[in-house]
Amino acid sequence: MAGNPFDLNRDGRWSTPERALTHYGVDPLVRGGAERGGCGGCGCALVLLALLAVVLIALVM
Repeated sequence: MAGNPFDLNRDGRWSTPERALTHYGVDPLVRGGAERGGCGGCGCALVLLALLAVVLIALVM
């Protein structure tokens, strides 16, 4: 059997969602973020900090 063994269509071509998330979507965005510089974990740290703030505000109210 030729092609991608994880392809549900089993015809060697990736389905549209897989292609969108790898070639056209998420992967270039991730690589583009690394090329711009800055700290690698700043986005994740800010999201966690915002989530912590929301939880603390919810507990206080």
